[in-house]
Amino acid sequence: MPENKPIILIISVSKLQLDRINAHLLSALKARANLEEVSTAKVAMEKLSCTPPPNAVLVTDAAVTQRKHHQVLDRLALYAKSGGIVVFACQFSSFVRPLDMGAMFKSTWKLSWTSG
Repeated sequence: MPENKPIILIISVSKLQLDRINAHLLSALKARANLEEVSTAKVAMEKLSCTPPPNAVLVTDAAVTQRKHHQVLDRLALYAKSGGIVVFACQFSSFVRPLDMGAMFKSTWKLSWTSG
């Protein structure tokens, strides 16, 4: 009987080559989970709305903080508020502007966090 692995959704809406940059991370995740990688906001919205939802979401780039991707960010917040796990990782912290991160935490996530 096949092992039931958790589903991890990887969102890279700026279409970074995550496989080359973080091959070690992807290899470790693939050994423990089924990965679904998306590189467009439209597909990210579909995957975040599906049933059953992914067990966790890995956001790998700062593009979700851009105004044009506000729907994805809003859906991520809704997913997290309903019990989902969202991790901002990989190149996210390297390319997000401090003001964008602060605005994201304050307006979308309703958190009092600030970037340091």
